[in-house]
Amino acid sequence: MLTLCLATAIFGFSHSSHGLASIDTSYKWFYLQADLSKQPDVDKATKAIDSAAQAGYNGVIFEDATLETGPTVTPAYNAALQQIVGQAKRLNIELIPSISPIGSAEAFLSRDPSIVESMPCKSVRFTLTTGLLKPSEPVTPIVNGGFDAFTGDLPTGFTGTHQLDVKVAQDTAVKHGGASSLRVDGQPTSVAGKGGVAYKQALVVRPWHQYRISIWTKATKAVGASLDLSILSSAGRQIGFMRWNNTPDWTKNDMLFNSQDETNASLSIVVQPVPDAQVWLDDLTFEDVGLLNITRRGNCPVVIRGDDGVIYNEGLDVNKVVDPFYTPANWTGRFDISHATPTPTVGPISRIHEGQSVLMDYYAAAIVDGGATICPNESRTRAALRAEVKKVVGLTHPHFVLLKISNVRALGWDPGCEATGLTAGEIISKFVKDETGLIRSVDKSVQIVLPSDMFDPNDNALDQFFLMKGSAAGSIKGVPKDAIILNSNFTHPAESLGFFAGQGYQQVLWGYNDNADHIKSISDWEKIAGNMQGIKGYAYVTRTGDYSHLTDFSQFAAAGAR
Repeated sequence: MLTLCLATAIFGFSHSSHGLASIDTSYKWFYLQADLSKQPDVDKATKAIDSAAQAGYNGVIFEDATLETGPTVTPAYNAALQQIVGQAKRLNIELIPSISPIGSAEAFLSRDPSIVESMPCKSVRFTLTTGLLKPSEPVTPIVNGGFDAFTGDLPTGFTGTHQLDVKVAQDTAVKHGGASSLRVDGQPTSVAGKGGVAYKQALVVRPWHQYRISIWTKATKAVGASLDLSILSSAGRQIGFMRWNNTPDWTKNDMLFNSQDETNASLSIVVQPVPDAQVWLDDLTFEDVGLLNITRRGNCPVVIRGDDGVIYNEGLDVNKVVDPFYTPANWTGRFDISHATPTPTVGPISRIHEGQSVLMDYYAAAIVDGGATICPNESRTRAALRAEVKKVVGLTHPHFVLLKISNVRALGWDPGCEATGLTAGEIISKFVKDETGLIRSVDKSVQIVLPSDMFDPNDNALDQFFLMKGSAAGSIKGVPKDAIILNSNFTHPAESLGFFAGQGYQQVLWGYNDNADHIKSISDWEKIAGNMQGIKGYAYVTRTGDYSHLTDFSQFAAAGAR
């Protein structure tokens, strides 16, 4: 999650006229992710709720992909859901269902991949070769992508630096291919997530083309050693990003990016090892992937034309243009970025002849760090979200609903979003306002809960944030004043808590996150929060299903609140 430190004065106005506030721990929540269509998950949920009740929690933020998607649920699923709802009610635990996922959107995309937020690809050249239309524009290769040549400890063709907490070497003994690899050695002073090496190399690209960067890596002490690949525009704006935790064996890692209107970009490689770890990099490649992850729906057309302006017909000159990787048999809702580039075929009476090239305009899924978002303004998305709200509120009768608007990293490019003329931040603002109105049309008493990241100017609500078109700032304008913010900004807690407090919002401190260090740090965070109005409690968050620290976390939170 990207954060940006703003002036610490931002939180001063939150309490200047009210004096010192005390921590209110009215809300003691925990996070539960389960699929109640599976009996083991039903058992897991039952046990987690029992454990939380014994530890004094009074709310469960409940996320279930099966509940999120589809207009209805099966009788068996509903029976399991009502079992959990009833158990929570008996134990005086509020069930807070999670809905409206536009950032982490796999559940919705698993039902309809075409609603993915997509980016335009323009004038991409394909040549008919042995009956297949293949991307045919030459790609300028990466210089020394095999890391076979070095000047001292710097691989030829790259610029960059490395910190004192690492050493860099050309390794001729351990390599994936060629003569050598690049090895980064962590030192005893290395700190995970800090320092490391950063290399750059200029790339020549064509505007509005889709490219794939691939690199082979391996590591010792792989846990915590990270590799980031970024593509930067000529102005230094990030237009592509992927992060991997390294593996102990050679593994191929891929990243997609759309060049947008650029002709020149740069590749950035950042390696951050943990103490005494070794990370190897080798065989870095760059390719045009054409129609990979192409989006097919009415407002995302495919236009095929010749250099002379002749328009060719899909279904006659060219058979249906699709990515055959995505079939009902293998579709999970998560877009794959590593499969082969689709190569359409021509029809039996096609006007396109062998060796001829054509240009294509189309849309393809916007992928950032391996994940995709959905366009909230696409008509099919809106229909699905309306059905979800009515179903979830009708089945669970909640007092609170979490709008899962988090980690939205691509927005505004899709025809459905672009037609609004709004920035990414304005699109999110409008979406929150619309969803709130929809929820309260079903039950006017429901209170809205929101993760903080996409509304926080100290986190992701920035002028430039990944593939957000226009500024992502201003999203807070659509948030109702009685909403509760789940604040997860550990990096800049004073600035973040102060921002929302200054806006008059209630907040719950989002803690633990499968990190034992966060058990004690909740007390420190509460000391900062104690200077502000509207702090209502804390939430224990685990995505691995680890509820063993529920009591410890609650005890530290209670101590910090005093």
